[in-house]
Amino acid sequence: MSTHYDSIQRAVLKQGPEVGSDPVLERSRDSSAPPHLPNLRRLREAKPDRYMALLRRAWPEIRAELDSGHTLKDVCESLNADGIPIAYPTLRTSVGRLRREQRRVASR
Repeated sequence: MSTHYDSIQRAVLKQGPEVGSDPVLERSRDSSAPPHLPNLRRLREAKPDRYMALLRRAWPEIRAELDSGHTLKDVCESLNADGIPIAYPTLRTSVGRLRREQRRVASR
């Protein structure tokens, strides 16, 4: 039976040995070695365009500021000054979601 990885591998191999300038997935004898995925790594390092993704990345810092006594309004102004244009009501709702997610993870 063919696995999902096998079907991806076949599709990639049809494109040729290289896509762009980086080699595509190559099956290694060491199955524990992660595949070479430069575009996925670049995507992980790029600034996401969704507010929740941005806020999840900044959540440890946001939480630290709130825990140290700063208001959510102060945090909102700081985020706007740092180039993340987010409205206060959106931030308030998002922080509520992040806190619920954090409680859910902690209760497991």
